Amino acid sequence: FFTCLIAYLIGGQVLRLKGHYLAMATLGFGIIVEIVFRQWTAVTGGSSDGIFGIPTIQVIDSLPRIGRRMAEAAAGGQVDMRQQYFYLVWGFVFLALLLANNIVRSRVGRAFRAVHGSELAAESLGVDTERYKVQVFVFSAALASIAGSLHAHNAGIGYINPSEFSFMASVQLLVMVVIGGLASVWGSLFGAGAIQLLKVWMLNLEKSDHHLFGLALKGLDPIVFGGVLIAVMILVPQGLVRGGT
Repeated sequence: FFTCLIAYLIGGQVLRLKGHYLAMATLGFGIIVEIVFRQWTAVTGGSSDGIFGIPTIQVIDSLPRIGRRMAEAAAGGQVDMRQQYFYLVWGFVFLALLLANNIVRSRVGRAFRAVHGSELAAESLGVDTERYKVQVFVFSAALASIAGSLHAHNAGIGYINPSEFSFMASVQLLVMVVIGGLASVWGSLFGAGAIQLLKVWMLNLEKSDHHLFGLALKGLDPIVFGGVLIAVMILVPQGLVRGGT
């Protein structure tokens, strides 16, 4: 609820901007949030400590005995902590995709597509573009809040640090959406998979300690993500998945 309230208060003002000004305003707010997280040590622990001891959500263990046995039977045996977290995350992913697809196919979704295509054309047809933009902004914030909560309760880790919400995280999310497709619900899923493959490749590259013309191939995240973003915008500007769903 708190995340949706903040998104409503900010979105009502920021979404009045257009084009590059809107992008700069949202990125600027992300930088402000990161600085607050780093400096508010009483709540976040700061950049050096972070928050420790976050419990893992063990949804199956919290069920009654009958429900737990049925879940274990469906999973083919006893389900450990990591497996429970895996099923929980993908359960939320499935629900989010289902909800987003239903919204896109509804009357509200048609208004969203009209605003995405042309705000002037949508306004000429009587669509309240400002209200719909704020609505989708708040809805996106709600999904981001759920994803952040699941990330904080990651199985076997129980730790979160303000550095995980740096400017580079915003860049990764932007590249994820652009790769998948701005006008597709399923595009975000494909974009997330592509980003994860890139991150694994860069991690293995750093571990292998390769050099190119005497330059250590480490810390290349900004270069790789920036290059991928430029290449996708030039070669496949609509992303890997096209269409309204």
